Amino acid sequence: MMMLALPALVLIPFIGGLAAWLVGLRGASRAAWVSSLITLVLMIVLLAQVTISSLGSGAGTGGWFAHFSMAWVPMLGINLRFDLDGLSLVMLWLNALISLPCALLSSRNVTDRAGLFHCLLLATVAGINGVFMATDLFLFFFFWELMLLPLFG
Repeated sequence: MMMLALPALVLIPFIGGLAAWLVGLRGASRAAWVSSLITLVLMIVLLAQVTISSLGSGAGTGGWFAHFSMAWVPMLGINLRFDLDGLSLVMLWLNALISLPCALLSSRNVTDRAGLFHCLLLATVAGINGVFMATDLFLFFFFWELMLLPLFG
């Protein structure tokens, strides 16, 4: 479960953002709330599993609490590699705790192109989550740019 939770922390906000963009004004805020809430619940489950596993044996393999690796562009040696340590866990928590109030409060104030706004907000959240978990340099820069581009949109 922990292994698949790491890519889910990127995919859930990204898919929620696409859903918010597609459903329109009323549904956009709901899609953003649901996506942020699911991410927060996933963070609670991840924290519980990390806490339980670290009580018995400390950090996992190689000092990481959780690890996910998959070949992305094998010809160039680029891997889709996410790792979770104590610092990235704290930063992911901060991001999850900030994104939910942002989605809730923006639903009242944003009325013009709300779907696009929530899509860009959740794309930023997905990019930030990816930055905090990426351990491949190319993947880090990919998520860094993914985080920056919606901010200017």
